[in-house]
Amino acid sequence: MDTETSSQQATPLDQEWAPPLVPTPGANIQSTPAPDPRERWLAWLEVAKAVVLWATSFILLLSIPVITALPYAAYRIVTLGAEAAKTLPTDKMLLFFSVLGIFPAHLLTLAVIWMVMSEGGRQSFWKTIGFDWPKGLSPTVTTLACVALALVLFGLAQVVSYIYGERKTDLDLLIESSIYTRFAMAFMATATAPLVEEV
Repeated sequence: MDTETSSQQATPLDQEWAPPLVPTPGANIQSTPAPDPRERWLAWLEVAKAVVLWATSFILLLSIPVITALPYAAYRIVTLGAEAAKTLPTDKMLLFFSVLGIFPAHLLTLAVIWMVMSEGGRQSFWKTIGFDWPKGLSPTVTTLACVALALVLFGLAQVVSYIYGERKTDLDLLIESSIYTRFAMAFMATATAPLVEEV
């Protein structure tokens, strides 16, 4: 134990007195501009647009597939009677028409988003949503990074399936219901769904 350092006492610092700072009339003082109230409301307007677009997309995705499948369901009930109503939940063609209805829902969603984001075509839609290659990365590097990430995620899914076992999901059952449904899902998963989800 070092007794020399423990015996030292702390001395208080000398307090220096200085006059308070008072701005002089000739100093170059720039006042902060008052925020424009319109800018605050414009920010909230953008939030409202986003919420309305999300709700519209949700409503279209719920209603259009039902509207698309409704004529087939009515046809089945009229031709086969009340007995057909019991088999409708597992009817392969009804499932196909329901899946097929997602395509026009995606197209209508894109149309509504285009109208709002481009202000009716007055601005470039693609520039408004920032649909461009990342700055500082070439298209080749970005594409290779996306492919590598997809392979890593696919490998991770295989490992999880191996560890926990593979179980059939509702989507698996839907895809396996018919070849028509499988092709419709594959088309939408590559053509319209990625764009609608990202926009």
